[in-house]
Amino acid sequence: MNSINSYILENDKKKASDYLTKFSRLIRLILENSNKQKINLADELAMLETYMQLEQNRLDNKFDYYIKIDASIKTIAFEIPPLILQPFIENAIWHGIVHKTERGKINISIKKESNNLICIIDDNGIGRTKAALLKEQQMIKHQSMGMKVTEDRLKILHELNMQRPSVTIADLFDESHQPSGTHVEIIIPV
Repeated sequence: MNSINSYILENDKKKASDYLTKFSRLIRLILENSNKQKINLADELAMLETYMQLEQNRLDNKFDYYIKIDASIKTIAFEIPPLILQPFIENAIWHGIVHKTERGKINISIKKESNNLICIIDDNGIGRTKAALLKEQQMIKHQSMGMKVTEDRLKILHELNMQRPSVTIADLFDESHQPSGTHVEIIIPV
């Protein structure tokens, strides 16, 4: 909403209209999917794409994103809990990439192994340790609702399937052992 307001104040009607159109699409997708236990992967990816386009716009194209889906996956056929990936991407953007001086990158890859859908999210942000230090220094008291909602959704999926999805988060480091981003791996039984 702040971005839309900014475009209006700058009298940039086209940008305001474009952003508002994407924002309303995102809200509509979230509302349509939020009361469902599962949605197909295609719908989840459409929502993610809209979300990342909005954030790119909001941050003056400070980052690029890439989505790679294994050719054997028919996205319309796989069902997952809605909004399962978005909080991890939001964290990559707002805790990692936004604090970088150089351009950020988010890579999302989805593949199937055995009876599992494997979703990997890699970013080249500042890393979790530095992000936590910045949060502490800025005395940010914001509690992420997205991660709590994701945790609850994973529990529901566990109860429905009798198999618990797993989430692994690891720090990435460059050749000189400096933080170079975060790696998230979500394994969803299908």
